[in-house]
Amino acid sequence: MNMGRSIIGGALGGLVGAVIWAGISCFTGYEIGWIAWGVGGLVGLGCAWGGRGGGRALGVIAVVITLVSIMAGKYAAVELSIRREIGSQEDVLQSALTNLQKDDVVVSYLADEIIGQREAQGETIQWPSGVNPEQADQPSDYPPAIWSEAASKWDGMSTQEREQYRDQLEERIRTDVQTFFSDISTFGFRNSFGVMDVLFFALAIATAFKIATRQTVHATQPDTDREKQ
Repeated sequence: MNMGRSIIGGALGGLVGAVIWAGISCFTGYEIGWIAWGVGGLVGLGCAWGGRGGGRALGVIAVVITLVSIMAGKYAAVELSIRREIGSQEDVLQSALTNLQKDDVVVSYLADEIIGQREAQGETIQWPSGVNPEQADQPSDYPPAIWSEAASKWDGMSTQEREQYRDQLEERIRTDVQTFFSDISTFGFRNSFGVMDVLFFALAIATAFKIATRQTVHATQPDTDREKQ
């Protein structure tokens, strides 16, 4: 058995299967579990094609590659779905940094800081009716007195102080965006697993092992026949 070629062949089969899985999941919005079964079949065929001989070891290689490929396909499907619904991390970051050049956006951060300080002192903030505090970013979203205080604070800053504050906000935004995408990716990946996955994973593993092992036997049979002759 050629170990290197069997790994390459199995990896190619797994890559094709993972891409198909991720693509279908992304464009249909559904994760079709039986595709995992197909991934196992592709990996098994790839290992058998590349190995050209071996035994149970080839089947074990196929099983490992199958598991890695299925996980990769699931993760890629989650990432593609996030891109479709929200956009890429870089796009979201650039949009936020562009908005940061607007004075009202910066003042909204100052207003949030003032609110945080007051709440820490036990004060209850009276938000305008119908406003979700988590989504507040416009002057009308904040209590007038707080917005006025934040605007006065911004107006009282020198040009250098404003640039320094914007730089601080940029670092905070970069960290927040990175954390947000990391959290949502982790959450989406964890929640992509269901009870039926156990069945399809088992079928994929069994199929990969069986095909790789069986095809190996067939591949070595002609040599045995020639020895008999």
